[in-house]
Amino acid sequence: MPEIIREEETLAMKLRVHDDIGHSILATRRVLLQNTDQKEIRATAALWEQSISVLYRSSQMRAQSEPLEAAKERAEKLGVRVLLAGDEPRTQRMRALIALAISECASNCVRHADGTELYVCFWQKPDCIAVSLTNNGAAPKGKITEGGGLSMLRQRIEESGGKMEIQSVPRFKLMLSLQEKEEAAYEGDDR
Repeated sequence: MPEIIREEETLAMKLRVHDDIGHSILATRRVLLQNTDQKEIRATAALWEQSISVLYRSSQMRAQSEPLEAAKERAEKLGVRVLLAGDEPRTQRMRALIALAISECASNCVRHADGTELYVCFWQKPDCIAVSLTNNGAAPKGKITEGGGLSMLRQRIEESGGKMEIQSVPRFKLMLSLQEKEEAAYEGDDR
């Protein structure tokens, strides 16, 4: 059991480092290409400082109070607006998994598709919640090969009992099927 926990913590840290460094690179690229002001350059430098501190704190993970909102804020710093439609999941576990997917798709939207919007749709099925993520960027030129970020996301989704599918024709689409487990709803949810 301790070995499994250690592996999960290591994977979580790898995901965090991947997300933070990738986020910093993309934010820096946006700042440099748009000739932004000194204030935004300093904010981007602060992102780098955060990313570097994560590398030194491998045993600690910064907990986000609300994963979907945190993922939306991170995407906005990359220049990607996240639009949510449908009934959002209420459990913290599902919200955290979807937040990982949003972060990865927002990064890939900027890096590979030059997109500015990410569309996240939720719908309830009898035994799970389905989630689709698409963007307004350029369509893929061929089949999408999973790199480190998508592979780690797939591993997290499948470890939780869910399924992940990637479509590249006619546009990019990431589909998730997440099993609902009894768990307390997110406490900040006032619906």
